[in-house]
Amino acid sequence: MTDRIEALYRAAAYPPESFSYAGPDACLAAVEDLAARLPAAAGAAIRDKVRAFAAAGASDYALWKGVRDLITQAAAQGMGDLITTHNARLTDAPFAAFAEALAGAGDRTVLFVANKPYFAILRQALHLKDQGWRPFLACVEPIPADLAAPFADAFGAVVDCHGNMGLVGRLLGRLRPAVIHVQCWMWSYHLARLVMEQARGVPVVCEFYDVTSCYAPRDALVTNWPADRVDLDLAMEGHILRHADAVITRFVDPVPDVLRQRHGAPDARILRFWPYPCPAFSHLDPVDRPSATDGVLRLVYAGGVFPLAADHPPGLFPGFGQLGAIRRLLAQGLKVDVLHDPHRPVEPRDPSLKDYYDLMDAGSGFRIMNGVGPDRVAERLAAYDFGLILFDLYPDRMMVAPELLRDGIGTKLFTYLEAGLPILVNAEYEAMARLIEDNGLGLAVTTADIGAVAPRLRAADPTALAANVRAYCREHGMDRHIGELTGVYEAVMG
Repeated sequence: MTDRIEALYRAAAYPPESFSYAGPDACLAAVEDLAARLPAAAGAAIRDKVRAFAAAGASDYALWKGVRDLITQAAAQGMGDLITTHNARLTDAPFAAFAEALAGAGDRTVLFVANKPYFAILRQALHLKDQGWRPFLACVEPIPADLAAPFADAFGAVVDCHGNMGLVGRLLGRLRPAVIHVQCWMWSYHLARLVMEQARGVPVVCEFYDVTSCYAPRDALVTNWPADRVDLDLAMEGHILRHADAVITRFVDPVPDVLRQRHGAPDARILRFWPYPCPAFSHLDPVDRPSATDGVLRLVYAGGVFPLAADHPPGLFPGFGQLGAIRRLLAQGLKVDVLHDPHRPVEPRDPSLKDYYDLMDAGSGFRIMNGVGPDRVAERLAAYDFGLILFDLYPDRMMVAPELLRDGIGTKLFTYLEAGLPILVNAEYEAMARLIEDNGLGLAVTTADIGAVAPRLRAADPTALAANVRAYCREHGMDRHIGELTGVYEAVMG
């Protein structure tokens, strides 16, 4: 690894200690620490100013940002221990309680580590418990309050580092699980190497979501992202393939062998493992859909949408073509909703999504709304007729890697199945289209034919599709496949 990449990694994984995000009580306590270090009059003035700002209705974020700036300025003048004291106040007790819970949970513990935990590991954790494993979760970012309950139910304990990467190593140094399972999210693969360096002999399993080199070639990536960011991620991807005890991917063959060859990792243990439907989250009982009354089919996309902006170029973001596909569906008398990713809720009238709100305001039959967590989303989706994985895709105009469209399996496919929904998917997503059509789970349509798909949707037999979805969920639920994951855990434990 070059000196440049090593320096980029050190800066990302081991940044200087910084003032962690915190609520009002901890922020005001930090101000008291600062005031005690200053001359009495100056300390009182700062204390009074911050308290007045808080009392005037400042948001938690605004208060934290203001206090962070104060403490950071003080640290630059030789009072860096104020940051250390603040971080210790936030984390010493939670880190100790988490370590104690993990240590007392027996010899079949798996520690999940994530920057921001997505829902695939939640499905896994629920069924690992059924197999006698004790899952625990350590995050860099806090889990949003409205999503926290299902994680608390699935894991023996949950802890976060207040968004501060510099605290991750401090936490991991206290922990000794049987296995560590890292969620590897594009642009933050350095987290996986950090975990491996702190694992102290504990086997580490790394699960890729997107795989950066399978998203687009380097020359394409650097047209939209800084070269340092791209090169670090590609280097960390290779590090994971060469050094993790096992790797998990959602990509189908031949991608595992492509990755072994690309990164000089011929012996990499790679498991293809999908976020299979979770019985605990499923809502498969028949429902009274509005379309049965008014004859209007309702389609839904559950996931995040992209601003139609220069930093989301169509050549690199398949989602750029979503609005065009939606307009063509609406023109055929169909209704379409977007339930947005609850990890990044949209603000009402978000100006970056103006095109979506303009379409909704036009009375077109389109709506965009915030989604809900995995324990509630299936019930929310069940009233629709089809789930969408559909965009205007023109591969010959795109800069993405061929693997992205040809070999990837998306998470939301399984979310729709949990809701009992058949799926309308781009035929250009070859692996997903095969999975859906071979199992009678919906329809695949080329981009060229989206504008004429309504007759096919109306002619589809909803009873037969529902039966196929239920059968697939029964035969391919996470409860049926979790043994593949535990088999990897046991193999790497030796």
